[in-house]
Amino acid sequence: MRNTSRSTPGISNTRCNFDALRLGLRPQPRSFAALFMNALVKKEIRLLLPSWIVAMLLALVQAITRPYDFYVACLLFFGLTIMALTTIGRETSLNTFSLLLAQPAERLRIWQTKLSVLAVAFLTVFAVWLAAFGIALKNSTVDASGQEDSYNLFITICLIATATFTGGLWTTLLLRQIAGAFWLTLLVPAVLSGVSSVLLVEFESKSLVIAVLSVVFAVYSVAGFLFARRLFFRAQDVGWSGGVISLPEWKIFARSENAVSTRNRKPVFALLKKEFQLQQVSLFGAAGILVLHLGVIFLRKYHHFAKDSAGEVLPAIIWMLWLILAPVIGSMAVAEERRLGVMEGQLCLPVSRRVQFAIKGFLTLFLGTFLGGVMPMLLEYLATSLGAQNPMFIKPADNSGIDFFWLSFWVVLAESWLTLLGFYGSTLSRSFLQAVGFGIAAFFISFALLIGQTIFQGFMYVYSFLPIVIAIPTIIVTLLWLAYLNFKNFRDGWPLWRRNLLGFAGAVVFIVVTSIALYNRVWENFEPAEPPHGAAKFSLANPPILRADAYNNLLVRLPDGRVWFDYLNNGGYDSDASRIKWLWRLSVDPLPKSAGVQQFVDGSNWLSATVRRVDFL
Repeated sequence: MRNTSRSTPGISNTRCNFDALRLGLRPQPRSFAALFMNALVKKEIRLLLPSWIVAMLLALVQAITRPYDFYVACLLFFGLTIMALTTIGRETSLNTFSLLLAQPAERLRIWQTKLSVLAVAFLTVFAVWLAAFGIALKNSTVDASGQEDSYNLFITICLIATATFTGGLWTTLLLRQIAGAFWLTLLVPAVLSGVSSVLLVEFESKSLVIAVLSVVFAVYSVAGFLFARRLFFRAQDVGWSGGVISLPEWKIFARSENAVSTRNRKPVFALLKKEFQLQQVSLFGAAGILVLHLGVIFLRKYHHFAKDSAGEVLPAIIWMLWLILAPVIGSMAVAEERRLGVMEGQLCLPVSRRVQFAIKGFLTLFLGTFLGGVMPMLLEYLATSLGAQNPMFIKPADNSGIDFFWLSFWVVLAESWLTLLGFYGSTLSRSFLQAVGFGIAAFFISFALLIGQTIFQGFMYVYSFLPIVIAIPTIIVTLLWLAYLNFKNFRDGWPLWRRNLLGFAGAVVFIVVTSIALYNRVWENFEPAEPPHGAAKFSLANPPILRADAYNNLLVRLPDGRVWFDYLNNGGYDSDASRIKWLWRLSVDPLPKSAGVQQFVDGSNWLSATVRRVDFL
């Protein structure tokens, strides 16, 4: 059969061939394989670039932390997992995997190109993390125990990078679905670590545990690589047609087959059912983490690990796996419906878009906050009541550690924030991986806005925490409003980004203008210049002097020498109040109030006063 796919050479190629013939040389046409491989490399770079940027940002976090903080390993684990899933996962989500396999090229060369680009991306991220790790090690004072923990963190990062590199390949090739592949890539190494800890509970040597984990992850990585290679070379350019794999129907949403079909309009219940079904993969992942966490609590209950041993550290950090649920649940809310092609049909339902957005947003925030923040703290509280307390939450003898109540409070608050950012990123994208990247980018942008208000408050002539108080609710409202606009009117390209960029710019302007206006009390310019003149009370030549003792006792020396005594009771900082009452006072009414005797001190003199001043603003 004659090949008719050859295109007519362009003018530049014709001129080159004519010049070569005139010089007596034979023109050398460019090889098709070289052109194809060059285009394939460019495609792989474009495919990996967003997730590579996300992994780079997470790797740079190490530079501003301590060199032995293991939560940085969790962050990098998340970033490397997203990058490993991108190589095959985005091909399947964009429906280009079958087209790639149908190209007239050897699969071996396609496989080698994908692996080479992914390996280079992993090495660059690891190099950046290594540089950040060196900066953190240089800027911190590390004792002998800290040096050993830093070494263990380095080994952990190496094991994580090896496991995620092959895990992201075989899971996406096996399932061809990113959400399920994400949980397999995440949970399989965690289960292997947990099983290894159980088998090595009798040994107290950290070196032995690390050696065994290195062997286990090496075997897992080699087996995963060979399995992924086998799946790739045996993959078909069309999906499997031997049946349909679907998750089981929940009984609460199930409908009897013998039920008479009646028109019973319950749009809210139907939308709730749809949202739960959309998050089924995340709920199954949460169930897997729950089983793993309960097993770790049972292990801590009936076995005592040696102090600071690897067997103690691994079960202690398992609860951090719950923290990944918040951005995952938020990122799947809208992006997965767009990927499945059902979003447009949903917006045509006889239910207002405001109701749909409210149901979707509320359920997403509830699931992300509860599963990502409340659930791990609830399980750790249960473990403490059963006598299996996590060693991470045991305060040292000098009470320098953070209280469990406040740790729980900040974890729940952080997970709510991550869920909101993931939900906002989901309204901007068409796939789960894109939503994760946009959510992390929104996190760094919002963090920069909060930090920027503190850094540049001197340029705004606002010397208080007022910009932070205004910025937090403003950013939350801006994210929700932009998410609603993206949800009801999604258009790819410049109109989408223009709307969101203008929204964030408007939020920044509102924060700056409102902070300056409130701090400088600009409304006083529209009031009378001064009140009606009456009898003079104080003279500026001899004004009253205010002094405070330990931020509570207020002493005012009047011009005639008398001293006014008062007691300032700050309800927000009342040590006798309960934690909930303390938090409520601090949030609603934090300013101090007069609670003293409010009287002149008879026979007092000014020598008893201190030089400290009232400074609560």
